[in-house]
Amino acid sequence: MYELNAETFIRSAEPIAVSKRIEDKIKPFCHSVSVRRGSTFFLIADGEIIFKQEKNGISIFISAQTIVDLYGIRTILSYYVCLEITLENIHWRESRKLLLKHPDEFLFSIRNYPL
Repeated sequence: MYELNAETFIRSAEPIAVSKRIEDKIKPFCHSVSVRRGSTFFLIADGEIIFKQEKNGISIFISAQTIVDLYGIRTILSYYVCLEITLENIHWRESRKLLLKHPDEFLFSIRNYPL
């Protein structure tokens, strides 16, 4: 698990097709790609990206080690999303979700951090 997390939701009439096209563009940057529990996990040098196709769009979760890594990953993803979908901007927010790694699978769960 990494220190910094961000997430966004992209509305799309065709979430599966759009998600696949974006995923194909980011695969060259990845060390590994896996699909677990309906989500696609991309492991890159300094973080992770998770795509989850929803009924009316795509949820994207980013986890990174440093703020520079987080903004770099976020910028690349925003660029590829904007190539596929006409958007004025993408609203990224700090995420309170943790990516818990177990030996056999990944879990995407919500935890409340103490403030």
